[in-house]
Amino acid sequence: PLGGKKGPDTGVTDALLADETIKMIARSAGRTPAQVILRWALQRGVTPIPKAASPERLTENMAALDFELSDADMDALSGLDRNQWVVCDVDQMP
Repeated sequence: PLGGKKGPDTGVTDALLADETIKMIARSAGRTPAQVILRWALQRGVTPIPKAASPERLTENMAALDFELSDADMDALSGLDRNQWVVCDVDQMP
């Protein structure tokens, strides 16, 4: 999952936020990498459930609602898919 600096998935978050493609799109949009990732999910019809440990982070997360990524940006982000999953379907768990 995106977020948090504790637990087994910390490396996933750090890698996403440091990805050069995501950072480039964030710079060009005047947004943070986290906002770009949230917006990408929203434009794909996925409802992300972001965590916010502070009012500033909550405000940052909500700002993902007031812009759109271009088709080229969406394609670039979708091209980052490495077929890795960090969330389990509870119906498939033993």
